[in-house]
Amino acid sequence: MDCFTGQKLINANKVFEDAVYTCRWEDFDVNNRKLVLLLLQNSQKTMRLSAGGWRPLVIPLLCL
Repeated sequence: MDCFTGQKLINANKVFEDAVYTCRWEDFDVNNRKLVLLLLQNSQKTMRLSAGGWRPLVIPLLCL
């Protein structure tokens, strides 16, 4: 079950990144564009759950 949780976290991160990118940020004022840029930069650093720091808990791990 932990692999599914890790994969859901990765999937949610991708959905969030896509939502931020498509929010019509180019129409925002300069301060909000900077905030969107920070959100994009942080969302591109994929969060992962790991098994004791050893392997990421993702669905392909179930195939091993």
